Amino acid sequence: MQKPYQEEYQLALASEELVCEWWEARAWSARIYSKGQIDRAGAALAAMTLEDWTARADSAHDLAEFGELFKERQELITIVDNWRACHAYPLQVVKMTLLNRARKIDPNALIAQRLKRRPSIEIKLRDNPHMKLSQMHDIGGSRAVLSTVKHVRKLVDKWKEFHAKSPKDRSDWDGSDDFD
Repeated sequence: MQKPYQEEYQLALASEELVCEWWEARAWSARIYSKGQIDRAGAALAAMTLEDWTARADSAHDLAEFGELFKERQELITIVDNWRACHAYPLQVVKMTLLNRARKIDPNALIAQRLKRRPSIEIKLRDNPHMKLSQMHDIGGSRAVLSTVKHVRKLVDKWKEFHAKSPKDRSDWDGSDDFD
């Protein structure tokens, strides 16, 4: 006889498989703008706050001028949003790798991912005027929440082990193992 939590767990796994199938069927975004265009769009959005755009729109002499301002901002947003969307697939790959490794250690592990929202990107670029959007390192991220610190350390060790086997020259782990 199955325990109640086992049935819930099986339902969660079936649900997760459906989500994975949906992600696999999804058409992923490709970068359609040059890195120079991406950097210029990020800088332009960061240079003008919403209040600045509103002031420019209020000072427009006619509807055509207002339309041009609106179109200009929308083009910048489109470029930045495309760059942001390009990170969805690699982020999904990392999340699924993390999920598979974490669940082998802790079946109750929770995995989450997120893409940085465009307003947050604008703020970060505004706060770091020398940063280029194409070089921003935290556009996406994932995390694992495990039941114990022991499980976390085991997952970190497993991640380091796989990282060490990678044929590509990558920067090493930052060495921070302080999870207490």
